[in-house]
Amino acid sequence: MDAKELLVLAKQRIYEKSLVDTEENNILYALNREFDETHTHSRIIFYLLNTPSKKDRSDSFLVAFLRQLKIPETFIADKSWKVYREHSFDDGRIDIVMESSEFAVVIEMKIGAEDGPDQLERYDSFYNSRGKQYRLYYLTLDGREPTSQSLGKMDISNLTCISFEKDIIEWLSVCLEYTEYGGYRYSFIKQYIGAVKHITDKGVEYKMSGLINDSESAFAVISLHKELQTVIEDVVVRFLTGLMEYIESNSKYKCSPYCEDIESEVHGFYFERRKAYPGFYTVLESLKFGEELCRYYLYVLVTYGSLFFGFEFDIVKDNEEWEWADIDMIREKDSTFCDKCIRKTEALQLRDVKKENGLYWAFMENSKGEKLNFRHWSSSVIELIDDMDIQIEYIGNYIVNHILDRW
Repeated sequence: MDAKELLVLAKQRIYEKSLVDTEENNILYALNREFDETHTHSRIIFYLLNTPSKKDRSDSFLVAFLRQLKIPETFIADKSWKVYREHSFDDGRIDIVMESSEFAVVIEMKIGAEDGPDQLERYDSFYNSRGKQYRLYYLTLDGREPTSQSLGKMDISNLTCISFEKDIIEWLSVCLEYTEYGGYRYSFIKQYIGAVKHITDKGVEYKMSGLINDSESAFAVISLHKELQTVIEDVVVRFLTGLMEYIESNSKYKCSPYCEDIESEVHGFYFERRKAYPGFYTVLESLKFGEELCRYYLYVLVTYGSLFFGFEFDIVKDNEEWEWADIDMIREKDSTFCDKCIRKTEALQLRDVKKENGLYWAFMENSKGEKLNFRHWSSSVIELIDDMDIQIEYIGNYIVNHILDRW
């Protein structure tokens, strides 16, 4: 089978796949909220943990979760358990906390965001100071370990890594057993199980059986894959370059590549598998400190797989070398300049913005409300081949109208 015949057959199989009822057909996928840890997963888990499953509150969803985490039964039996979401303290904000009179369960959830500096160490230190027993859990899609920058100097013997693909799915399956079949609550949990299975690739796999049945077909696939790699790289370069040109044509701001030129960063992102930063930035505010220039800028980047924007500080030396600067470093140099930049950012009141280490960032969506996942060739990225101009104008208008023109 040559490449042309393979393409025709593959298109037919893709259509057939769309007719199959799999875990992809969940409401979070339709709303493009499957990877939103703060506004979706944190809220749903919090809701279920606060939902009684029986009139006498025995074998509740909360109790089932504590057992999934292997909390000793002597602590589970305590009737004073309470659940908190986005639990704030002086040095941070914790995703979910379950606490009784004698024990605390602290959960930090990471789906798309990067670990913050000393993040888990700060949480550990806070609960260590409260004088009760506690356990810190790091919840990710696959149970990966946190970065060393997040652990800091904490005692890792008090840390447990858990995952959506095992622990959350197993807990939700128990929740189903406690729930009346066919009711709204049952359907709700079933939908959420589907969403979790989909984002962890634990759902039903629809295989295109018979599509590659000889060496000729296999070589055709290899050839097409290599060609698609080249096409995608070119699409991303044209998209980011076009976005820069659109912003410069429709605002007073100038854009520059975030690191090296965009072409080499895109190539590094896809082909060299290195930590690359395809994207650009535009300076919003700057202030001279002797021979150093402090800048506050808006960046638009493809990294960690997705397209997002955010705000950062850096310091440019007299030899034009630059380095990232955290908010404390800038505040120490000039608190008025630092506070002005943060105040103006907050005044923008941008939707779905996350705050990390005092700074702000958010994923960018296309005109359909979809996040652009470049790492995995999502439909939102493939469709740029046909919809390049539409998406450049849509995303460019958001940046110009909601950020730059209001700055």
